[in-house]
Amino acid sequence: MSIVPGDPSNAIFGVPPGADFVACLTEHLDSLQDSMAPESAARIQVLVPTRRMQRRLKSVMEGYGNLILPKIGLVSDVTHLLHTPVSPKPVSQLRRVLDLKQVVAKLAELDPRLSRSDVIDLTFSLTKLLDEMEGECVAFEALEQLETGDQSGHWEQSLTFLRTIRAYVEALADQPSGTEAQHRLNVTALCNEWSDAPLKTPVILAGSTGSRATTRLLMEAVAKLPNGQIVLPGFDFEMPNELWDRLTTSDAGEDHPQYRFATFLHSLSVTPSNVKRIGQAPDPARTKLVSIALRPAPITDQWLRDGPLLGDLQAITSGLSLIEAREPKEEALAIATAMRVTMNDGETVALVTPDATLARRVTAELKRWRISPDESGGVPLSLTPTGRFLRQTAIVAGGTCDPVSIIALLKHPFTFAGENRGAYMRQVQEFELFLRKTGSIKVDERCLRQFAAQSADAGDWIDWLKDALAQTEMPRKESLQDAFDRHTAVYTAFAGASADHLFNGDAGEKVLALLQLFREATTEPSTLPFGEYVQLLERFLMSDSARMQLGVFSNVMIWGTLEARAQGANTVILAGLNEGVWPEQPVADSWLNRDMRRQVGLLLPERQIGLAAHDFQQAIGAQTVILSRSMRTDGSETVPSRWLSRLTNLLTGLKENNGPAALEGMSGRGHQFLSYARNLDRPAKGPTPATRPAPAPPVHMRPRDFAVTEIKRLIQDPYAVYARRVLRLRPLDPLVPEMNARLKGIVFHEVLEHLFHPSAVFEDLPSTRKRLVDIASRALADRVPDATTRAVWLGQLKNNAEWFHREEVKRRDIANPLATEAKGTYSVPDTEFALRGTADRIDRFPDGGLVIYDYKSGTPPTRIEITRFDRQLLLEAVMAESGAFEAVPAATVAYVSHIGVGRSPSERITMLTGEDETVTIAGQIARLLRSFLKEDHGFMSRRAMETSRFSGDYDHLARFGEWDPSNAACIQRVGQ
Repeated sequence: MSIVPGDPSNAIFGVPPGADFVACLTEHLDSLQDSMAPESAARIQVLVPTRRMQRRLKSVMEGYGNLILPKIGLVSDVTHLLHTPVSPKPVSQLRRVLDLKQVVAKLAELDPRLSRSDVIDLTFSLTKLLDEMEGECVAFEALEQLETGDQSGHWEQSLTFLRTIRAYVEALADQPSGTEAQHRLNVTALCNEWSDAPLKTPVILAGSTGSRATTRLLMEAVAKLPNGQIVLPGFDFEMPNELWDRLTTSDAGEDHPQYRFATFLHSLSVTPSNVKRIGQAPDPARTKLVSIALRPAPITDQWLRDGPLLGDLQAITSGLSLIEAREPKEEALAIATAMRVTMNDGETVALVTPDATLARRVTAELKRWRISPDESGGVPLSLTPTGRFLRQTAIVAGGTCDPVSIIALLKHPFTFAGENRGAYMRQVQEFELFLRKTGSIKVDERCLRQFAAQSADAGDWIDWLKDALAQTEMPRKESLQDAFDRHTAVYTAFAGASADHLFNGDAGEKVLALLQLFREATTEPSTLPFGEYVQLLERFLMSDSARMQLGVFSNVMIWGTLEARAQGANTVILAGLNEGVWPEQPVADSWLNRDMRRQVGLLLPERQIGLAAHDFQQAIGAQTVILSRSMRTDGSETVPSRWLSRLTNLLTGLKENNGPAALEGMSGRGHQFLSYARNLDRPAKGPTPATRPAPAPPVHMRPRDFAVTEIKRLIQDPYAVYARRVLRLRPLDPLVPEMNARLKGIVFHEVLEHLFHPSAVFEDLPSTRKRLVDIASRALADRVPDATTRAVWLGQLKNNAEWFHREEVKRRDIANPLATEAKGTYSVPDTEFALRGTADRIDRFPDGGLVIYDYKSGTPPTRIEITRFDRQLLLEAVMAESGAFEAVPAATVAYVSHIGVGRSPSERITMLTGEDETVTIAGQIARLLRSFLKEDHGFMSRRAMETSRFSGDYDHLARFGEWDPSNAACIQRVGQ
């Protein structure tokens, strides 16, 4: 192949969308070497944009006959082409972030709108901006000419701050401030060398779109070399010249997939017709269809002119399928099903999506068939076992010792990864159950002592945990050295005998290298609170990835949009085709607004969308393509990706070309995969609807003793009593107490118990209020982990202080407190049953009569509720009159009272008419309990609920929802 020396019009080549770029490039190199001597062929320099493309190109060329392997380098590293390297090693990214953080922290101190928690986020956004300025060759002088037009002064203040950063950048004049700056210096020096002495060795720059200014500068220099070539990926040979001209004369096409190619060719004075084709698209007709669909919005009227020339659209779209799932989970399962079907047909299949969450969901769904896809993008270090372990230990090292953090860390496979792992995990499970049962909100010395008191064989394990947690109490200094040392001590202590196992494999080695960067950075003093250290660590862990998988399926792949440029597959699935996902929602710049970015020449959102559009155009040209999206996510409707909308609108409008039928066929093929997915977890036969259960276990297995609080449940939902007392099933308490009415009742009850203790003295309101605040603060600190909830509940109690004082003084004027938390047992006459109860408070009148109180955190029950359901105090009155309570002599109960301490405190008194009423109540409870000793009497589910909206702990077991409260109960003999 002859090349005209230094003529760019003969140096530009293009691979059409959909073609396997690496395979086409290999064929091109093979044809190029046919006309070259072997020694000249060996000197060919090939520059590609990514290491993935570098590895695949080498792999494909090694299996390509007698092809001589050229030198394959990266566009981002041209030092091997320089005669004299001009730039030293740049400042490490961590060191740069730490330096900029100090400056941003000072800005946060001066600006009341910013908080300390914003510092790390602002620092990383500033670092990204500086990298972009260096990559786009934007000098700081450009900022001097900016006009903000800012009425509020926000952008002017931001601009003033950026101008001060200039001093930091210029202070590093002898050392690049980042990799982008180093690359720009190297490329500039290389262009100068080639300008003075053009390189005669063949240089081929392949696979880059020229989206960054530095890369575009290098591409222009290569194109002007005597033996230089540029190979453009996904070049649209179907676009008419009028559209190419429009892209170069207007900024309206920046979001077009070919915009970067148009401006690049224009800068070299090369026409699109001069671009030489390499390879063929798998389906040229579809490539032309997509090209028309993606034309800029102002000229979509050309659809009417060029659309009818396409021909039969049913034939053109025969290789396209469209999946429109109801929600992301269904989309992931449909994609996994499509990948499984394609793999079974012996073809390669690849999922391409920018949505990492969707990719992980598909990976999880593939596991049902034991398929491990080859994820070329790898897994972020933060999600690898080593990364998760470091993040969890960093959280604990910072003093966050809540049960969730501690249990998550204790269950990590790298924690105590030594011998006797089984015994260790048994202790962890026992400790977790202890935390759930006690409702502890912090794992500290007191918590461990309580656990030790009830676990006789956990001594060594508790000592180990105490030693590990002791590392979090190291002296604290706000420095990187202190934060790194404390974190190292904590993760080493939790790792067990040795921490070497943390850093095995690719992920472990990369994490170890990252920790080495932190270790090196500690040699220079820098202020860094531990919370910011944790943020920094998580950010850097997320910025790199590692390939974790072994035994993957080489014909089932998952790619990001960048990885897809270097790969090829028979079937390609383009997933996540919704606005905000593909294309992604542009990230707002904290420092420069849109107009300011345009003025200085930085990337605008349209350019990012154009890059995403190019990835879409390239991927949809594959042999067989499945387009996928979910119609709802997080409960909200989604908007289809603009490119998918364009394609479907074009097809809908071309009726004479069978466009609607083609679209229907695409949806039909996609619906087939949806049908597979929906049937996967559906039973072969439809489940028989459940009946309302009323299990009747053998009489001897039925409980004979009840707490007075259980009687309400026995009346309303006997099935719950059966599940709890007969089946012995208990709900698992949450690891962190839920901020609900139950916890509020426990806390308020504890507060009032201490506030109204018989020994308490109510002298005046200020002293009562102070004592209330002290008691409530301790109770809330011990039981409520959420600071906001603590403040709200404390405020509610303080607001009720005056009512508490006034009403308690009245109560003590007529009766004396006799007992609190009085426990008692009562044998129900003429039955085999016994009742257990604990009275919140019992007072005695001067005549010997009693009054029983019960504290309620909400609204007290009504008289009807008390007589029909909530019979706790009435039963306690029966017990008190029979002398069942300890230290409370038998006496007549004058009345019972509920003290409600909600937002509007109140007291509801229920008078008792005398001994006859308690006798009646005792007879009623005896009849109720005896009825549950009948063989044919079952424990009905939801027998008499107050309202159907209340859910029970055992409704799922009773399969409530498959029947409704109007259904008759089905008595079932069980346990015979």
